[in-house]
Amino acid sequence: MNNMWRSVARYARQRLVQIDPLDLDTILHLWYIRLLALTKLGLHQLASAEFEKLGDLNRPEFTAEYHSQLYPGRTGTLIPFELWVLWACLPAWLKYPLMSLERITMLAVFCKKMQFKDKEKATMWKKREMQVYLVLSTQLMEMNDFSTAASTMEMVLNNFATSEDGKQNIDILSGLGRLYLQLGDYFSAEKLYKRIEDQESQDNDPSVKEAILTNKAFLFMADGEWSQAKRLLQQVYDANADNLLVVNNLAVCEVYLGQLSNAIDLLERLTKDNPTSAGTCETVLMNLCTLYELRYDSAVEMKIGVLKQVARWVGDSFHAECIKLQ
Repeated sequence: MNNMWRSVARYARQRLVQIDPLDLDTILHLWYIRLLALTKLGLHQLASAEFEKLGDLNRPEFTAEYHSQLYPGRTGTLIPFELWVLWACLPAWLKYPLMSLERITMLAVFCKKMQFKDKEKATMWKKREMQVYLVLSTQLMEMNDFSTAASTMEMVLNNFATSEDGKQNIDILSGLGRLYLQLGDYFSAEKLYKRIEDQESQDNDPSVKEAILTNKAFLFMADGEWSQAKRLLQQVYDANADNLLVVNNLAVCEVYLGQLSNAIDLLERLTKDNPTSAGTCETVLMNLCTLYELRYDSAVEMKIGVLKQVARWVGDSFHAECIKLQ
């Protein structure tokens, strides 16, 4: 939670040396924790080298059948699912995105096979398959292939996020709507957001109302209606001042309305009130420092002040370039 990934990596390594060699489950989970920490630190080459030490994750030594005396009656791989996902995503961080797409697709096929092979855990494997497709969508977006990402999200929505009564997952609908806005397809996004309103019209959950208002604001922003967007986002902000997404976009509205001072006040208040989340969020800090450059002659001194504030809370994976001091 505090992003102290160096300490996590060291701890996992120490535990790996001390652990009973026959406790394979714990050993593999510790490997996952160590490799995750290395990727969070941006040490992708080192993580890849340590993955090579594990060797082929499909080899017999990593199956329960191979260790039948230790795991009587258990079948299948001992590799934690999280480690498989990390293995699939790592090539993209090393600038080999196509290899990641191949591995993620193989992992989705594996999840589908397991639904038929392990009937007792079919629901779990179906959820995992959905998660893998969401990882695939994210990877496609990072490759700027928004069209294929949208098609994948549509498939997830229809095959995994729609209940028997026809109700669809609000988070998937919202995410797909934002993706269509990214593509410039205003009308498809509007249809999806209207679908959320129709199926959630009787819901009194504050988070649902918050999502509906935010989605409407995004439509206004895409249409250049900054005053209308600001009005809706202000309603959400008044109800939940800790919503990072809403405050950041409210600041964007203020900028386009020519109110730079209001935008700066919003982001400064957000970072000071939420020092461990918004106060170390690179996107928010970059926006704040950009506004300093636009508004003040003493921008460098103000950015140094931001850096001092961040230093008290930031963890090991923080990228200081967002302060824009160079």
